[in-house]
Amino acid sequence: MSKEHAKSEIVNIWEGVYDRFPPGDAEDVFGGEHWVGALAEQTRQMLDSSEESRTIPTATLVHEYPLAPVAASLMAMRRGKIRILDFGGGMGASFVAVAASCGKPEALEFHIVEGSRVCERGRQLHAGTTNLYFHESLPDVAEAFDLVHAGSSLHYVKDWRGMLRCFTDYSPSMILLAGLPAGDIQTFACYQNYYGRRMPMWFLNVGEVIGALDNLGYCLVYRSLLASRCLGKMQPMPMDNFPPERRIARKCNLLFADPRVRDRDSRHALLAV
Repeated sequence: MSKEHAKSEIVNIWEGVYDRFPPGDAEDVFGGEHWVGALAEQTRQMLDSSEESRTIPTATLVHEYPLAPVAASLMAMRRGKIRILDFGGGMGASFVAVAASCGKPEALEFHIVEGSRVCERGRQLHAGTTNLYFHESLPDVAEAFDLVHAGSSLHYVKDWRGMLRCFTDYSPSMILLAGLPAGDIQTFACYQNYYGRRMPMWFLNVGEVIGALDNLGYCLVYRSLLASRCLGKMQPMPMDNFPPERRIARKCNLLFADPRVRDRDSRHALLAV
């Protein structure tokens, strides 16, 4: 087939540039079998996956960390600044994403807890930024935060239950655990191989995590599976070297709220209107 012939068979998804809404075949499309059949199949698959016996069914699968929309929702409910503590927040990539996507970046105060070298480099990268702070250890418990976020970090903590208690000491309205390797498995520890180094970590039973925060007064309000990169590509976690009962396909996101602050936040939202 010649290149000219191949080009002639390419169908553009979008075509034409108009300054008015043009006539077309929308009614035939929306009522046609291709459209209706595709919607029916999509819905059947979602219904099937939502009825799975697992704690977090595959119907919840998302492709991004939920920190930015959660932070934006808190901003909508608060009149003043919101203070976020990001445990294991790297050099501030999440801060940049939240500040760039929320409607009131000036209302954001962001604190990152990281290792000394990461903090040093992060301060250099964000020199002049006045609402981003780096800490080499957890801030004093006298501090109060609206949201505590741990993104792909809690499972590297030996005493993860103790760390959750530390999070609740800040009396946050919400605690977000994102990219957490947890599922319907028995909790176990292992090594993660990283460029010749061995990092100890946990694979957690998701029910234990939910129960631990429930005992600390925080209830689960959102759960989802996270589609993420592994070994350079989007794929389930390669755990074939573990027995089936120890494997999980995806990390998860868990959002917890303190029920005692719901009325307070609702009042703030009404006052802000």
